[in-house]
Amino acid sequence: MPAEPPTPDPNLDPNLDPLRLWQSQTREPLPMTVADIRAHALSFEGKVRRNVLRETISSVLVVLIFGWYALQPWGWMMRSGSVLVILATLWVTWELRRRAARQRGLTDDAGALVDAYRAALTRSRDNIRSMAVWYLAPFVPGIVLIIAGRWLQSPLPHVPRGADHTIILLVSLIVALVFGVIWLLNQRRGDRIQRMIDELTP
Repeated sequence: MPAEPPTPDPNLDPNLDPLRLWQSQTREPLPMTVADIRAHALSFEGKVRRNVLRETISSVLVVLIFGWYALQPWGWMMRSGSVLVILATLWVTWELRRRAARQRGLTDDAGALVDAYRAALTRSRDNIRSMAVWYLAPFVPGIVLIIAGRWLQSPLPHVPRGADHTIILLVSLIVALVFGVIWLLNQRRGDRIQRMIDELTP
């Protein structure tokens, strides 16, 4: 006589699928190995170098553009403001390269490697969160002087004064918004780096 099929347990939910339950379980993230940390550190270092290179190229363009402005027959305020922007660009570029300089090399020792990677992340986070002071603020005097010079000394020809002032105010608002967006995006970058630091903390 064939065996009878097992009687279903009346207390067992028929909708429970063991495979689905296993797949839905929360999995603890696997700890990073020394090789993983080294790869992350090298990748982060490469990103920092590429960022410094982009900023250096941008600074050359800014110096060329505002150097041309400084040589134009405009009022002294716009020309002086252009010179201040050039000086700010040179200082910020030097400061960026100084801050991005690697302080400690990567070793094969696990503890030293983690410490070096964490230190690099911490420096980058602090630099980003303080960028309003060392990266944005140096440009403010030159930009303000250029805007004041446009308003007081160098109006656009064949444009009514009221319309010209409206243009200057709109440009000033755009500049302020650009500064705000740069600051906000970098604060978010700082938050992402902080999460990377937290992942290294046991």
